[in-house]
This record gives sequence, structure tokens and C-alpha cells, in this order.
Amino acid sequence: MRRKDRDSSGDDLDEEYEDIAILDGDDDDDDDASEEKRKKGSSLLYRRKLLQHRLFLLFLILILVGLVCYAGYLVYKWVTNRYFHEYEVEQDIPISLEGQYSFIRFENNLVYYNGDGAAYLDENGKVMWASSYEMNNPVAEVRGDYLAIADIKGTRIEIFDQNGSTGRADTVIPITRFTVAEQGVVAAILEADVANYVNFYTREGKKLDIGIKTVISGEGGYPLDLALSPSGTGLMVSYVGVESTGIKEKVVFYNYDVARAEVQNLVAGFEEYGNTMVADVTFFDEKSAAAIGDDQIIFYGFRTAKDVSEVARVPIEKNYFDLFYSDSYLGLVYRDETVVDEPYTVKVYNSSGKLIFEKKFAEGYEDIYFHKDELIYYNSAYLADYYLKDGSEKFAGTIGGEFDIVTSGPSNNRLMTVGYQNMRVLKLVP
Repeated sequence: MRRKDRDSSGDDLDEEYEDIAILDGDDDDDDDASEEKRKKGSSLLYRRKLLQHRLFLLFLILILVGLVCYAGYLVYKWVTNRYFHEYEVEQDIPISLEGQYSFIRFENNLVYYNGDGAAYLDENGKVMWASSYEMNNPVAEVRGDYLAIADIKGTRIEIFDQNGSTGRADTVIPITRFTVAEQGVVAAILEADVANYVNFYTREGKKLDIGIKTVISGEGGYPLDLALSPSGTGLMVSYVGVESTGIKEKVVFYNYDVARAEVQNLVAGFEEYGNTMVADVTFFDEKSAAAIGDDQIIFYGFRTAKDVSEVARVPIEKNYFDLFYSDSYLGLVYRDETVVDEPYTVKVYNSSGKLIFEKKFAEGYEDIYFHKDELIYYNSAYLADYYLKDGSEKFAGTIGGEFDIVTSGPSNNRLMTVGYQNMRVLKLVP
């Protein structure tokens, strides 16, 4: 039928061909759309695979970085927390000191001093600088890069850095206590007949136009001790005064940077000490300090330079034997005479008053001190060194030779012993 219809009319045939042509055009469009979808699908798949590949590479990189960091940590722990079984004398340097000297650790080296002068000795036994002065009762203190030597009951303060003298401060009134900050500022308590003063001096020895005057009666009191913050702007003073109710102890904080508008730059005062006599105060850093009494230690924390509060109290036991501290730690040593084997106990607290290390030991010591994160004590024949972070032992054993002081050397596995005749560099051996 359909063929018959087509044969009977040319118009119908033309329409039929037009329909075929139209159908052929639709197929081409579908092919183009399919091709476009296929290309888009391939592109999307490629991008997805590329993203997966990049994520996989990132994952591998993170794993490698983690492994490298962990390996570095293990190497660091191995280098810094190794146990050393013995030592060997790496250098034995003859030196000759005449007269009587005191020694003080300055950076990784030493300063020896007396009433006639001071000298800085490096790790090779070489005198880097020497300075002459005249003092009757020289006392030295180090903080950071600066050393101050004051004539107690005298009127002279010498200030040094690693290159030598930076200045000299002369006072009219005798010095009873003094302290130095990390950038060289010195504060000193001066004692007169009717009043006491706290004066400040630059590293060059110039008197600053700031200070505190007190009298033993009234609101002031007699200053027992003082401490400067590392920056030199914070001051902590312990006072004892006479009031109508009796003897009164107090600790006062001042700030000479942010509190200029306040009377005497007063920041805070604390008086809740009972019968405790606070004869020693110290700043650990700009955020923490401590007042050391005869039966307790009070730790303070700073939220800001003008906001200080008590954060902890540590009682001092009756068998208290010794006290020492650094910029980070405070140590107490107790001695129990009823114990034969290990009569000594050392307890170490961080700047917040938290007990972080405790150790019993048998040996009496000539000196005990902190070096960075280590605790070291020694006598004429024995030395022990402990890591404070984990309490492990770094070295413990006999060290021969005659010496007056031990100090840590220029590297983690070296110590120096210094006497009047020689300096020895000891290399610790695993």
C-alpha cells in the first residue's frame, strides 16, 4: 500500500524523502551529543583520577614528613638524652691563679674574681678580658649576657658582658643587696640611717631617675631582697616592717614600663605570709616569680604586667638543707640524718610551683646547680647529672683531679673542671 501511494503521487514521494532527510539529521545531532557527553565523562573521570593521584601523593608526602620528623625526634632524644658511662680528658690546660678567687658561671664559661678584679676565662683556658677594681666584699650575679659584681657594704658596682666592662656605678650610700637583668640594668638596695632606697642603674652605670624610698616603720618597711624581671621593667621587693600589730612581712611588685602614672609604679602587694620571713625573691621570667620564706615558697603568675596573683604554695620541711634556682626551676635539698644509705633528697619545681623531679642520693656535695634542663651536683671526687624532662640519668661517677668548680662545656657531652693550676675539658663517653 505504501509503495502504491508513493507511485501515484510525486508530491508524496518528495515528502517521504524530506522525512528521511529530517530523520537523518536527528541521528547526527544525537551522535554529536553522545560524543560530547563521552568527552565530558572522560574529562570528569580524568579529573577524578588526577585528584585521587594527587591526594595519594600528598598522603605519601605527609607520611614521609612524619617519618622524617619522628626520626629527627629520635636523633634529638639520642643526642640530648643519652646516658654516658665514662669520660675521657680531652684537654688539660695549665693555668696559674695567684691569691684567692671566687668563681661564677657565665654563659658556658667562667669568671673568676676577688677584691682586686675579675677575668673571663673561655673554654680553652684563655683569658678573654680582665678588669681591675678595689672592693672589700665582692659578690657576683649573672643574668643572661650580663654579670654584675657589687661591693656589699661598699659603694661600687661593676657591670660586664662577654666583651668586658660596660660600666661602673658608684653609690653614695652602702649597698646591701643587688640584682641584674638580662639587658644589663642593675637594681640595688642602699641602706642609710633613717631610710632605705632601691636605685636603678644602666649597664653603663648611669643612675636612672626612678627609685623607691622606704623607712622601717609605717607603710614601707626594711627591704630584705629584690629581683628584676629579665626585661628589667618588673621589680619584686620583700619588706619587713614594724606596725602597731607587730612585725609585718610583705612582698611588693612594681613595674616601670606600663605603670608610669601610678604612685611608685606599684602593681601589687601581698601580705599573707603568717610568721614567714621572706628573705629571698626571684623572677623566673616575665610571667612568673617566687618568694622564698623560711617555711614556705610562694609562686606567682602574671596574666599581664599589671595583673599578678599567687598560683601555688610549697611548704619547706623541717629537714631543709639547701636552696638553689635558675631562670626556669627551683630546687630544694633535704637531709635526713636518720637515713644512712641515701640521706639527701632533692625536689625540683617548675616556675608554676609544680613538682617535676625528685631524687634521693647518698653523696654530699660542694655545689648543686641547674644547667638548662639538667640538674648537676658534685664533690671533689663524684659528679651526677640528670635530665629534668624525664628524670633519667645522664652521667654519674667519679671524676679525678683537683678542681674548684665544674661547669658545662660548649656541647652536650662535655664538662669543664677548673682549679688554680689547670682547666680540664672532659668528654663524656656513651
